[in-house]
Parts: sequence; C-alpha cells; structure tokens
Amino acid sequence: MNLRAVFFLCVTFVLGVGCKSQQSSQHLDEFIFSTVQSYGGRKESKTTLPTLKGAWTRTEDKNGIVIQSQKIKFQEVDQILRIAYGDPTEGGKTPDGHVQWVIPARIAGVAIWYSQIGDGVQITINRPLNQWRTP
Repeated sequence: MNLRAVFFLCVTFVLGVGCKSQQSSQHLDEFIFSTVQSYGGRKESKTTLPTLKGAWTRTEDKNGIVIQSQKIKFQEVDQILRIAYGDPTEGGKTPDGHVQWVIPARIAGVAIWYSQIGDGVQITINRPLNQWRTP
C-alpha cells in the first residue's frame, strides 16, 4: 500500500464516527508536541523552536487528530517539524496537487502527516496502530 493510500485511510479513521471538533488559539507548536508525546511519540530536537501562533481547529477521535488552520502557514509548520525531526518523506499529492509530507512513526514514535490546504496547513497525527481501539 503506498503512502498516499495510507494517508487517506488515516484521515478517514480520524474523521469517522465519534469525532469531536474544537477551535483553539493556543500555541500550535506546543499542542503538536504535547499530542505527539501523549500518543507515545517524542520530539527529537532539543533546539528551541519557533512559536506557531494563530487560530486553528482540531478534530479528534480514538485513532488520532486532524488539525487545520488558515492563519498558520504551511511553511511555518514545515520549518518546526524539520527542525524537530529532520527531513520528512514525500507521501504523495493532495487532490488539489500539494505535496503531502510525513514524519514516519519510526522517527517520531507516531506518524505525522502534513500538507498545505488553501493558504494554510492540515496536520494529521495518528496514534500508533497498537493503540487504535475498536468500538
């Protein structure tokens, strides 16, 4: 199964039944890394990272979380994730032609997918497969 198919499968799980959506304006960088750690992952870099400020929405279910923001730019998220984990892997293209990037679970402890949407960014953080729960 290619990375693009895995991405869409993961998003389907995250956006499935039982999702709850919330808006936030706390620092997105702090939220990303605390979510990664709460799912059993880690932040690789000990370097101080830039702060991501702006409004964003999160949709979460038992299998992971999707974060979307039109106020925070893709390039800002790409920068902090590259600093924290190194260069991502290209995971295919979105329907609108943007590259999907992935930080593999073997690097971060959890899979982190991200891509540009409109003028903003979408980030998907999946729980490890051994933590997925059946209804």
